[in-house]
Amino acid sequence: MRIIVMLAVLFTSSISASSLAQGSAIQVTVNDQVIGFEQRIRLGQFYQALEFPSGLYWPATRLVSAQKQEEIDKQQLQLVDDLIAMSSYYRDFGEFEVAEAIRQLAGQVRDWPLVGAEFIGVTRISERGDVQTGQSFERPSFYSSAADTTRGIKHNPLLPAGSYEWLMPPSSDYQVPWRMVGVTITGRAELLPYTANKTVRELLQQQGVFSQSPRLAAVEVISLSGQHQTVPVAYYNRSDRAAVYGAVIVIPIPDEWLIDRFVDMNKRLVELAQYWNPVS
Repeated sequence: MRIIVMLAVLFTSSISASSLAQGSAIQVTVNDQVIGFEQRIRLGQFYQALEFPSGLYWPATRLVSAQKQEEIDKQQLQLVDDLIAMSSYYRDFGEFEVAEAIRQLAGQVRDWPLVGAEFIGVTRISERGDVQTGQSFERPSFYSSAADTTRGIKHNPLLPAGSYEWLMPPSSDYQVPWRMVGVTITGRAELLPYTANKTVRELLQQQGVFSQSPRLAAVEVISLSGQHQTVPVAYYNRSDRAAVYGAVIVIPIPDEWLIDRFVDMNKRLVELAQYWNPVS
């Protein structure tokens, strides 16, 4: 269930008395109220209009556009149809266990709580395998802060014209609950407890994942910024990567199931899962 919490304070330079007019360039639904901006605005102007505290940021916040939501909904339905076709393929060849696992996956993907979030911020990442230790780089992020928008133009994007919805977690400190989401090989979402410094592999061991998937070599970990990383978890290549709070951990379809016709299924699953609603 989506929960929207926001204080709406209008300022005259960007919002007029006709703020609810259907002809507004940008319309944002905030706490069931539609706020109209007569011209396209930058993210910082949106924050100013709603008087966001400049020193705070909310990793679970999402700015959802109607256009992106429609796009994600279509991708979700298309992937479900293709997974059903993949299941039928294996059933026709007598691979009934594989067919059933993929059929269950299709059923779960149909109900994944996805939101059409826009990348509105920039996140700094301090570690990556192909860069020198101590270097950092930046990637687009689903969340931002009012303070960030004063740092440079890349932190303060111009919002395209259209309709938006502002989603924020309900807790008073605007943090994601201290948990993660684990997505099984059949697509079922399980809430996983968060413990500081626990590695991804240790978390999977605690959940008994390796007894069900003993050949599992790696999983995809999607952070609240929307970025994802492949994390090795097998005994021979395991990583010490910590399981960060709010993450979505996706167990991929086994490689041996991915014949040419369905070779991109894992890529598509991860691309959809990055739009998981973090407060669902």
